[in-house]
Amino acid sequence: MQKKGRIEVVDSLRGFAVMAIMLLHCLERFNLYIFPSKDTLSSWMISSDQAIWDTSFFLFGGKAYAIFALLFGFTFYLQNTKSKRNHIDFGKTFLWRMLLLVGFAFFNALFFPGDVLLLFSVMGAFLVLVRKSSPKTILWLSLFFLMQPIELIQFIVSKFNPDFTTLQEFASGIVRTHMGALKSQVREAGVFTSIWNNFYHGQIFSFMWAVGNGRWIQTLGLFLLGIYLGESQLFAQANQRKKTWRRVLIISIVSFIPLYYITDIADVDYSAIAARTIANAITMWKNLAFTAVLVSLFVLLYQTPFQKVQKQLHNYGRMSLTNYISQSVLGFILFFPALGNLSPIISNTYALLLGVVLFVLQLTACNYWLKTHKQGPLEALWHKGTWMFARK
Repeated sequence: MQKKGRIEVVDSLRGFAVMAIMLLHCLERFNLYIFPSKDTLSSWMISSDQAIWDTSFFLFGGKAYAIFALLFGFTFYLQNTKSKRNHIDFGKTFLWRMLLLVGFAFFNALFFPGDVLLLFSVMGAFLVLVRKSSPKTILWLSLFFLMQPIELIQFIVSKFNPDFTTLQEFASGIVRTHMGALKSQVREAGVFTSIWNNFYHGQIFSFMWAVGNGRWIQTLGLFLLGIYLGESQLFAQANQRKKTWRRVLIISIVSFIPLYYITDIADVDYSAIAARTIANAITMWKNLAFTAVLVSLFVLLYQTPFQKVQKQLHNYGRMSLTNYISQSVLGFILFFPALGNLSPIISNTYALLLGVVLFVLQLTACNYWLKTHKQGPLEALWHKGTWMFARK
């Protein structure tokens, strides 16, 4: 059952992002980072594993989440616009919506020690401040945050004060503490202990990692950029705006190449505080540039016969929250030592194949569910909860 007024390319793009997140999570063993000993693997499997790891993280690492964040902002634009038409101030309603998202985040964190929904709910709350702003203001704010101003300020300060404690150093201490606690217990922990460790240690180290590595500020910038893309109708009128999308593709490729060279090829000593802060910023810029490559290429291909392939992701994207949380549950059952314990058994090659199988199963479930429902189960719950107190 197709919901009237939806923008298909956005749903398909969101489905692409959640699919990529699933594949990366399987390779990471859902943040356990427990792998089989190389002594148990053949030489061709070791080569295959390394190639799959490198390629997958080159394509999707730091980019799949960014697309997810971009479209989070776009959804805010749609809901805020609808509220304006109905003479409803979306501010309080959206804050309540973010509080509900905290609940989903806490549930997801029971099974996956790397939840991103809490970060989205915290940073998303700031969007109420721009709900009445002009598109130009939103664009400039987006560019400001995407420039990683905190990292640049720290870079300048550390040049004058070598003993300056950066946000990264502060956060990394917390990350090491909680990640270490999780890793030290995970092999012997039972189901309930694992759930508690995921919820407590996992949520803290995941959130603080985002703070220390610049992802928190990039997330806000991506939210705002998603709002701007909505205001400028670049998704809704994608077929008429192909020239603009081609420009985005070219600019993003040209931007990515030197950033990739600096971070991944050049032999740079990042031992100094100043170098570490600027390295954070450059990594975020590099991921942003390649995210723009993926998004613009996806939108342009959607205007070609290849759209038939991309449309297969449409229903998967419409149920993104359900799929994101259910993949955490599946990952917990399959990979954690307390249950399936596949992490030290299957190689990266087979972990990726398992991710593909899980994706196909989820997609099949989505297609079946949406034949008789307008939304996925968690999407419907979130939607009803969001608007239950809204008043004109």
